[in-house]
Formats: sequence, C-alpha cells, structure tokens
Amino acid sequence: MERKLAVILAADVVGFSRLMEVDEERTHAALNTCNSAIAGLVSKHSGRIFAVAGDSFLAEFASPVEAMRAAIEFQEDVSGCEFRGNPPPHSEMMPPPNSEN
Repeated sequence: MERKLAVILAADVVGFSRLMEVDEERTHAALNTCNSAIAGLVSKHSGRIFAVAGDSFLAEFASPVEAMRAAIEFQEDVSGCEFRGNPPPHSEMMPPPNSEN
C-alpha cells in the first residue's frame, strides 16, 4: 500500500444556523461568496476540497506549510465576508442565550 503525507483542513461557519434563522437569503449569498474565495485559496496553495456539507468543508494539502498559508489567508479573507447589503447589528439579529428579551 502506498502512503502519502496529507494535511487536512476542516472549517465551518460559526453561528450559521442562527444566521439562517435571521435571514436565510443573505446568509446563503454570503456563504456562496465565501465558498468561492475559499475554493480559490485552496487551489492557490495546491490543495483540493474533497468534501462539503452545508456550511463546512474539508480540504487536503500535501504540504503543511501550504495548508497553514491557506488557513491564514482564509481567516483574513473570511473576516471580510458579510451579508450582501447592510447586515443588521448583532444585537438586532438575535438576543444572546439566556436573555430576558
């Protein structure tokens, strides 16, 4: 059996279900925008996405260095992914857990 070194990057969107409850269309549009950026970064760093499920994905890289570079760029780019248009302030989207509101 042939062996190979592989680095797996797993990621998902924090709070995705809550965001979908607030505004499904804008959340889905933002997810699509982010997914396109992610696919480009994975490819740029010689990786491949091999599984996608809802708001999460798994990507494989042959190089740990390239996986880390992709992850860092991914974090920087995704921090700019927002709802299309003006998102409601976090406090208006949904009250925090155990809130009296």
